[in-house]
Amino acid sequence: MTWNIDYEKTFKCASCGGENLHHDAVDVYFRNHEDAPEGMFIRCADDLSIKFVPPEGNPSNRRNGLVISFWCEGCDDKSQLAIQQHKGTTFYQWRHDGDEHE
Repeated sequence: MTWNIDYEKTFKCASCGGENLHHDAVDVYFRNHEDAPEGMFIRCADDLSIKFVPPEGNPSNRRNGLVISFWCEGCDDKSQLAIQQHKGTTFYQWRHDGDEHE
């Protein structure tokens, strides 16, 4: 498969509107089955840790989830793109420094 990147589509900083967002970390939450109380948590960042944890931090209450952390080169704002599944539908939500984390 070949990726055809559309360079007109960029994420923008929620604080300053800048386009220079840097990936800081990627967190992957995987449950062995639906509603499992525990699963695998993989963080791809400087420490490259892999560990089993309860689902705290998982954007999905029942299934798999993904969180990509960013920081803005223009204003140093930190933000996260959270992706979750629910009944075959995929949802996303942006959170940044000023938001309350649920």
